[in-house]
Amino acid sequence: MSKKIDPQAWSSALSPFLTIFLHEKESKELIEEFRKRSVDNIPQPPVFEDEDDEGEDLCNCEFSLAYGAKILLNKTQFRLKRARRYGLCGPNGAGKSTLMRAIANGQVEGFPSQEECRTVYVEHDIDGSAADTPVVEFVFGNGELGDRETIKAKLREFGFSEAMIDMPISALSGGWKMKLALARAVLRNADILLLDEPTNHLDTVNVAWLVNYLNTCGITSIIVSHDSGFLDKTVQYIIHYEGLW
Repeated sequence: MSKKIDPQAWSSALSPFLTIFLHEKESKELIEEFRKRSVDNIPQPPVFEDEDDEGEDLCNCEFSLAYGAKILLNKTQFRLKRARRYGLCGPNGAGKSTLMRAIANGQVEGFPSQEECRTVYVEHDIDGSAADTPVVEFVFGNGELGDRETIKAKLREFGFSEAMIDMPISALSGGWKMKLALARAVLRNADILLLDEPTNHLDTVNVAWLVNYLNTCGITSIIVSHDSGFLDKTVQYIIHYEGLW
């Protein structure tokens, strides 16, 4: 039952054995008692002293995170400061992408709301339903990110040519789709960028461009990447998954 907290999972696993000796009601009560004790005995994370206390806090909270009945993080301290770059590291299956999606969807308890802190998940795999949409129209959407001229100016800043601005998204390479997603996030006035494997599909030139952009844009970023060289060149702090913390 390692890391499982769901009452139904405990009942399904243990009831067939306990009901041999106990009435069904008694077995359910006993299982629930031991389940609660087990959850309470999950090791607590250490308290770290933050030596660098300067700068504006964007987030300073404690939360737990589960995927189904599996605990991924338990009473974890999470602190982010403005204009800092964080690498999120841990083994495959630890829940790094799950945490990113939970933050983006407003499912992390204590994390500031979108009204308090604009957090944008940068997806380089753009929905296929938008494949035939011109680049500028894709970003324009319902107009909430500004007028078309403002959008075109930002796209030019990100290296888009006039021809690319008007071409359909399907004509873009994976690297340019990444730049498009990042430009759209910046137009949303993001306080925090969530980047999950941002160097996928990027060539050496565009990886160098992304490194420079993240290092100079002044936007807080949380980055998941298997590219250790990219992390070495960008992140200032490492958030490491270890033992449910």
